[in-house]
Amino acid sequence: MHRPRVQNNLNGGFPIGGVYSGTGVTDNADGMTYNFDPSIASAGITTITYTQNGNSTTDNVEVFALPIVTLTLPSNLCAEGNGGLPIGGVYSGPGVTDDGNGTTFSFDANTAGSGMHTITYSFTDTNGCTSEATDVYEDTEKPVVTCVAPFTIQLDAMSNASITVNDVLVSATDNCGVETMSIDIDTFDCSHIGDNTITLTVTDISGNQETCTTILTVEDPLQNCSIRINPKIYLQGAALNPNTGEEMLMRDDLRVAGILPTTSPYSDNATCNATVFNTTGTDAIVDWIWVELRDATDNTMIIDSKSALLQRDGDIVATDGISSIEFNQTPDNYHIAIKHRNHMGIMTVNTVSLSAVTTSVDFTDANNQITYGTNAQTTSGMPTDTVAMWSGNANNDTVVQYSGTTPDTPDILSTVLNDAGNFLNFPTYAISNYNVNDVNLDGNTQYSGTNPDTPFILQNVLAHPGNFLNFSTYQITEQLPEN
Repeated sequence: MHRPRVQNNLNGGFPIGGVYSGTGVTDNADGMTYNFDPSIASAGITTITYTQNGNSTTDNVEVFALPIVTLTLPSNLCAEGNGGLPIGGVYSGPGVTDDGNGTTFSFDANTAGSGMHTITYSFTDTNGCTSEATDVYEDTEKPVVTCVAPFTIQLDAMSNASITVNDVLVSATDNCGVETMSIDIDTFDCSHIGDNTITLTVTDISGNQETCTTILTVEDPLQNCSIRINPKIYLQGAALNPNTGEEMLMRDDLRVAGILPTTSPYSDNATCNATVFNTTGTDAIVDWIWVELRDATDNTMIIDSKSALLQRDGDIVATDGISSIEFNQTPDNYHIAIKHRNHMGIMTVNTVSLSAVTTSVDFTDANNQITYGTNAQTTSGMPTDTVAMWSGNANNDTVVQYSGTTPDTPDILSTVLNDAGNFLNFPTYAISNYNVNDVNLDGNTQYSGTNPDTPFILQNVLAHPGNFLNFSTYQITEQLPEN
């Protein structure tokens, strides 16, 4: 409600030079004028006195009460509103256009914008007295949106597909009107093969949003997309003596030492960006790995193969350090073989159905072994219920042996003695580099001394379940079918 306005510089007393007084009266001390505040005088008759040289005269003025004005906005204000009393006033505020009929107004939520809005209703009575009232309004009601049930699309000959909002939308309503609708994914390729969660976002004219989701399955009927796998293995060498508190993770000593090469040590000479080795934690890179697809019928026949990278948690990933491994082969059943430069290779005993949908192949579960052969992997030094590829194949044949006909230890000794830095030919000399003779993958190769690699070979030979007599000459044979 308006406070009655103070009326300034009133006059009427003669002769000039006098003083005005009365309730609500403030004399201006100029002998001619005064100010009058109706709110002090209050409604009714007020007597104003003019005194000049001891003589006084009076006059009466009537103060009219301000009209009582109220405004109660409708709960759902979208396009048109009302609620001001008494009728005959004028509405104003953000997004408000008075209709000129003293009763209603038009409201544009787009102009008003989001948030809380103050709307004012002003009314002037027949006495010329004006009061106003305000009320606040905020549209907080979200749209109501429904998505379609899960559906399927197929990639075209170019391995592409697309959808629009209308493919996902069943209905979208709002108390004040929908402004925009969008989906988070609208184009698809081979990377989307399988189930994808699609989110539809609806925004009303006041900025309120609501979403719904559906599942879109992308298929590759023409089989143009590469098949994808996500193998998981442990390298025994990198899993021995784990970091405290990281018993379920392999060590990444080669990466930490900065000696892990960006070029694969295997025949394809694959490369990766050096920034891939900046990743730390669970997904840090341990070493390079070799992955093979073998024929379902003849498991000695290699269909395809490539270098990949091993993360500390056992995941084998592409050379970008994060993606699944892709092979440009048709979806089919394959044996999957994994090799490492100084560990014994392994292969799935059964074929695995591979397609453009990434397939996980876990070699590490001791309670659900999928490895071809007998004692193809080891539990020695591993976490509970975990198996790993045997370490110690320093001479890169198909046997791990400490002493005997084809031992691995002489290769370690030869490497140490022939290193350019070992001037005195000490067997205790330690080489710090990326080396196949580094059995435990700690970045150092040593034949004897404080941290030698040879004892790991002896321990494996003696720990092998087939070495009943604990011979140091026992041979651990790689369980890979070869021609």
